[in-house]
Amino acid sequence: MHRTRQPLVAAALLSLIAPLALTLAASDARATSAPELNLSTLPGPGNPLQVERLDRDAPPPSPTECVAESGDRYDDDCFDVGLAISATEPVTDVTVTVVEHRGLYVDPLVTTIDALETDSTQIVNYAVRARTAGLHTLTFEVTAPGAEPRRVGLPYVWRAGGAPIPGDDSLAGRMYAAIGFDSYDCTATAECDFRTSQRVVFVDDERAGRALASNGKVRCGKRQSCAPYHHDDASGLVQIGGTTIGRVTRQAAFFDGERYSRLLYPRPGQRLDGLWQYGANVDEGRGVVEQRLRLRDSGRFRLRYAVDTSRYGRPDVGSTYSRSLKGSYRIGGNGRLTLVDPKRDVTKVATLAIVATPTGKPRAARRGLWLDLAIDPPKGKAFVDGNKLIPLPIG
Repeated sequence: MHRTRQPLVAAALLSLIAPLALTLAASDARATSAPELNLSTLPGPGNPLQVERLDRDAPPPSPTECVAESGDRYDDDCFDVGLAISATEPVTDVTVTVVEHRGLYVDPLVTTIDALETDSTQIVNYAVRARTAGLHTLTFEVTAPGAEPRRVGLPYVWRAGGAPIPGDDSLAGRMYAAIGFDSYDCTATAECDFRTSQRVVFVDDERAGRALASNGKVRCGKRQSCAPYHHDDASGLVQIGGTTIGRVTRQAAFFDGERYSRLLYPRPGQRLDGLWQYGANVDEGRGVVEQRLRLRDSGRFRLRYAVDTSRYGRPDVGSTYSRSLKGSYRIGGNGRLTLVDPKRDVTKVATLAIVATPTGKPRAARRGLWLDLAIDPPKGKAFVDGNKLIPLPIG
């Protein structure tokens, strides 16, 4: 009996010890695993980067020495590309090398980092200029003892000039819009921001217009200028005229470092039901600073908007006023929205579009609306302003 029980006891002990041994071995393997390097770029690899021509007599200052007008070394006046580096384990003697830059001037070409902790991210900034026109590739490699080398690149670095990018694929009917910001010298020692609205419409197989339109379809002509475009479906790249490059996807486009939402026109005769609003968080300059639009599936509407007609939002120049309209609405072709207020004897025409979902579907109640509205201030010249209106709950 004793001889038969000993093997059974040993087997039982082994069944208990073996999983523990495997757990300890796995833990030890994790403790001694090689650190992994994580890299990311600003702008991202999918966004085209438009750079200036290299001036050999006055190359850009090194980002390590540049101090922007704002006094901040990390102001983007001092660099064109940022490379963020982190690691899963502490590493030392990190080397960052620009390994591909044909046709480009890049500073610095080699950077070293003494130590990188797991809870920190090191950013290396680069000044980039183009020696030649057209598309270029910029690639970085990061190495550290004990870590697998990593590479990341920007495949779409572009300088205006030369032949257009290859590609004659059509984007006819596609439309994108964005709210951006620009700046101006509002005082002798400071800059002020103001809001800008941009809409890009691919009118047909060959032309694109970058303009807001208050009466529906963008029409190329004296009032709305258009430019030829070239597009490659495979890469998503698009060049408009000789000075603008971007990249388009099903749900968005990227121009000048800004993300443009894709827009879709509602169907002619379509009725929408919901509440949408735009409101500027700060004094963002001349134009519509507040909009609230209620559309009902009965064909009724209510619109309220406030306009700042001052120069770049300065309160000492110009004025601010508001308008309120209600009545019936009608949606025509190309997003032409006709608003009729019989009480005030006002008929107003605007352009309405629906912000698309990531799958390219129009979902006004989820994604919002874009409204191009003609503004007729009591004083001064009329103009068109566009805004993205976000959906609000009705209550």
